[in-house]
Amino acid sequence: MRPSEPIHHGFEESSVHKSGAALAVEQIIASICDNAVEKYRSAAWLSCDFDNEVWTIDAFHKITIDWRIALEDGTLLTAPEHRELWTSLRSWLIAQTHPDFTGGQHLSSRSQINNIYRCLHCIDFLLPRSKQFSLATHGLLNLTSNDIKGALLTICSSSRISTTVYEWPERLADYLRRAIVNLSPVDNLSSSKLEPLSTDYEPLLNLSQGEAALARHWLALNDLYKKKTFDHRRIPSNRKLAALIYPNTIWATSALLPTAPELSLYLGDRYTREFDRAPVTLRGDSRMSTRAAAGYGATLRSLRLLSLAGIDGPTFDTTVIDSSLKNLDLKANRRFRSLPYSSVMTALRKAIEYFIEEGEALVHAYLTVCERASSSSLTASQAFMSIKLENTEAAETLQRFDDWSLRKIQDKRHEYFVKYRSSPGLRERLVILVGSIRLALGALTARRNMELSSLRAGSTLDTSRTRIVFHNGKSGVADWRERIARPIPPIASRMIHLLERLHKGMITCGFAEEHMRLLSTPCENGQPRLTFSSGGCLDAFCDWAGTDRDNLGRRYYIRHHQLRRFFATVFFYGGGFGGLDTLRWFLGHVDAQHVWHYITENVPGAAIRSVAAEFATYQIKHKTEEGEKLHELLTREFGVADFATLDDEALTDYVHSLIDDSSISVEPQFLDSGRSYRIAILVSDSAR
Repeated sequence: MRPSEPIHHGFEESSVHKSGAALAVEQIIASICDNAVEKYRSAAWLSCDFDNEVWTIDAFHKITIDWRIALEDGTLLTAPEHRELWTSLRSWLIAQTHPDFTGGQHLSSRSQINNIYRCLHCIDFLLPRSKQFSLATHGLLNLTSNDIKGALLTICSSSRISTTVYEWPERLADYLRRAIVNLSPVDNLSSSKLEPLSTDYEPLLNLSQGEAALARHWLALNDLYKKKTFDHRRIPSNRKLAALIYPNTIWATSALLPTAPELSLYLGDRYTREFDRAPVTLRGDSRMSTRAAAGYGATLRSLRLLSLAGIDGPTFDTTVIDSSLKNLDLKANRRFRSLPYSSVMTALRKAIEYFIEEGEALVHAYLTVCERASSSSLTASQAFMSIKLENTEAAETLQRFDDWSLRKIQDKRHEYFVKYRSSPGLRERLVILVGSIRLALGALTARRNMELSSLRAGSTLDTSRTRIVFHNGKSGVADWRERIARPIPPIASRMIHLLERLHKGMITCGFAEEHMRLLSTPCENGQPRLTFSSGGCLDAFCDWAGTDRDNLGRRYYIRHHQLRRFFATVFFYGGGFGGLDTLRWFLGHVDAQHVWHYITENVPGAAIRSVAAEFATYQIKHKTEEGEKLHELLTREFGVADFATLDDEALTDYVHSLIDDSSISVEPQFLDSGRSYRIAILVSDSAR
């Protein structure tokens, strides 16, 4: 149905001959149908009019969508003859956060933007295939169940949308091959001047070395390189290239497209990390996760909402989506790798030691520099050198520091990090301090990254200074997050208090505002100000502390989700099954089943079986309801009904053997969608 056409509601009888009740019913139905057409024309995140050719979207991130792209007939999507198709695509995008799609749930801005991204990927899958789907002539009406199935299977065939939707490596290589054909012989000879300084990379494109050299020269001639601070000093501008390669898509220029290392120029001269990062997530498996595939399935299923609202949309059997998802080869939703227990314990020890030995002196020294910078209108580096030249008490404070900051550009990577560990500048030392505090808080409080990142100076501790106060990252309505408090050890309270003292000093000097992010670090540009970086200070600490490396030489640059898993593992070792509710409360989880997943993914099976045996032994000796079936089994086995006087170790060993041979199992049974549970001792049929 075309929105511009009058809507016929099926009432052919003249209104003159209708009763008052019939007219009332007709008016109600007409109102519902009219509203249906309008329902997907506005959203809280749409910062412009529905009919604007360029959309501005503000949902967690601000993004721009330019609908003025060409279809297979050469006309623009925004042309009058394609108004129905354009309306369908825009309405489909808005529907992604509408209650009809979310089941009435109010989504957070992060969830909204994720839904929008998935829909943009699906739209970009369809638009370049405009001729195949006859979009210019039939809009979305011509899409069949097989088309929807094919789209889902293709999009979800890999976790790399750059490959499944945009075919980026193939399309980029083909485009460059066509481009370098037109290079002159002089250009061919001069292309050797743009050789990359490193060949230690895995190429992204199927180009020969000669083709890659010509491609680099062609990119340079056409101003298609951009500056990059780290890794390489020049990398291809994927945004500009995508605009050339994908003129008929609306999101390709903003999509995450991997940079081809064989096209990058000159090794970078600034170092963010000493070594490559050991994967934090489970890389190497390019399959899409079950959760992500379900999201794309839901996005494609939502096309059915269009026709129900009187908007041009396909009518198809939605069961084809469910059956396709079942047939896809997907990976589990587990995302983060667990760190070796010893690696975390060593890093935690070094973090606490650094705070105790260096913390007070570093904050005092930094504030001394800031006070001079404020009174003399100097940069931090200038104030540092000015004080060092004096014979004053302030100069004695800075005596142990050789420089304000190390210069990365003048040293090779290895030389720089030798200095970084032996004699870092005052700025680097303070960054390491904040990193050490961040790591310790993560390990000791098990807080999420977003929860620690949102901490504000002056409001992090409760009045007793024994609890950390934060916004729960996973509970609340839409963007509102519940503010909760959890106990922390005294050392963590001392760390927070020191950072708050740093912020108060910066405010006094006029270099900071109240309630800045607590875990901010000194600016790198020499100015006496603080800036926030979520992972930078953690990486700085890991390089200074020399955290362990994996068997490929990649360093464990620790992240907060790994520290939460570490905390859950240690807590389970200490509390066993009896501590699950306490652990759930401390972690801020609503879902007990999620907590159990943490444990089973990180605690070895033998350890879980050992805890299970101890739990079952307790239930037997105390004749609880949970141990009733096992009690009956042991009574038949030993001919006694009272096990209270039996040796705990002997009984536990026997129960452990029953678990090992699968005669019994001890595990949580989750109820109410995982929100509640009971620990069940199940006796197998063969053992009864």
